Amino acid sequence: MQIRMPVWPHRPAGFAYGGDYNPEQWPEQVWAEVQAVEAGFGDRGRVLLRPSGTEQLVRVMVEAPTRDLAERIGEQLATVVASVT
Repeated sequence: MQIRMPVWPHRPAGFAYGGDYNPEQWPEQVWAEVQAVEAGFGDRGRVLLRPSGTEQLVRVMVEAPTRDLAERIGEQLATVVASVT
């Protein structure tokens, strides 16, 4: 059985985060925003937040139906993470 994953425009980015790089320790506000974005996407997009393995950065990747939407959501998530550091 083959499962086809859709390919959407994406927005990868990395930004400095002054808090704990362990995602389990990130503030609830970050995860609430991720969940809200994912709920809005339904099955038409994806979000990935993770600490970089090589730099003091949080990696954000957003895939969405359009590049503009991916850019907007990526900036929104970056703003939320930056606001809690």
